[in-house]
Amino acid sequence: MEGVCVEKVLVGSHSHIRGSRHCNSHPRGCKQALFIGLRGALQLYANKHHNMLDNSRHILRGWQKKSLKAHCSPNFPLISFVLVPRLRAMASARFILMAHSNELFWEGKHLDSKCYSVCCVILLFLFSAAIAYANDESIVYDPDLSQPETYWLSTGWTHGNGRWNSNVSNGVAYLYVNDLNDTGWTGAKIQQGIMPHNWNRSHPLRINPIVNSTTNFKIEVKLRLSNVTFTAVNETWVNVGVSLWMQRPNTDWNSSDPQLEVGLKLFWLRNGEPQHNPVHFQGDLGNDYHSLFDVYNESASDIGKWIEIEFDAQPYTSQALEQWKIESATLWNVEVYLETKGGAGSLEIDYIQICLDQPIPEFTNHAFILILLAISTILIFKLMKRQS
Repeated sequence: MEGVCVEKVLVGSHSHIRGSRHCNSHPRGCKQALFIGLRGALQLYANKHHNMLDNSRHILRGWQKKSLKAHCSPNFPLISFVLVPRLRAMASARFILMAHSNELFWEGKHLDSKCYSVCCVILLFLFSAAIAYANDESIVYDPDLSQPETYWLSTGWTHGNGRWNSNVSNGVAYLYVNDLNDTGWTGAKIQQGIMPHNWNRSHPLRINPIVNSTTNFKIEVKLRLSNVTFTAVNETWVNVGVSLWMQRPNTDWNSSDPQLEVGLKLFWLRNGEPQHNPVHFQGDLGNDYHSLFDVYNESASDIGKWIEIEFDAQPYTSQALEQWKIESATLWNVEVYLETKGGAGSLEIDYIQICLDQPIPEFTNHAFILILLAISTILIFKLMKRQS
């Protein structure tokens, strides 16, 4: 599987450019994106001060890797549009590191080693703060399904006489379900994490975040649904989705205590027609609380084609928590599934990435960083005056 640094993702009729799905699975991605953004800021500054900055752009080139495409981070857009303006603001303070001399200059005046050290510390602090606040964290291991034996469980279920199959080969998961005799719900899935009630267990998630009404997961998946068949009688369903299983407060995950499942439907087809209204119910197996949402504007033309879907889970998880009057819950298991009642279908999954979105707080994004920049500018100005 080959990582993609910048890709076009289609959700309904909208399209935009964003970074790769790898989150912090490849830690070098964030640093490389930072240096690309920093180089862009220096180049912007160089448009006005090309004589002073002609050589300074070489500061960054030594850190860039030829393998950027394989080690990319979804922080790339965030750093590009959040960090670069801050770097531009710092550049406007009119100091710059000169690559050829490894010294610091202010409008042509040489600053001593003490001033140099203080300025470097301030810059590093600001860079580190920006990176920390722009840091998305991957929930799952192996989003490209390259190590399924270690991280993913392929399994399925039937409540009647339906047939299912689930396996992963060469980085692609293949799911198949068949309940054309309409005997009961039948499903197949890939799973990472631990199910409640001592049900299926696979490799634990990278982290188990506590989810409240403001928590957001960025979910990206590439898949293809095909060979869909609906019976001519009764009610037929073929569904594809991502499930998030969470533990309610003050409950035992491995006991019979009811837990919460948020089902994020990518294909929700009833007799071939998409369904869009949320459904909330308490299941008969495990008494768990289920909240199902249609998160993708699917159509019949999507069947048989590879599609890439990206969406934020917060609008749906918050509704589920409110519906069941749960203040917060802990995520323990994620899965991608194909299920049917009275139908049949096949599903291929190329990748599934789930990132804990950690946005920059509004106050930090503006006031705090501006205060730091103001303080750093004052300190550097005072140090510069001492040198004169």
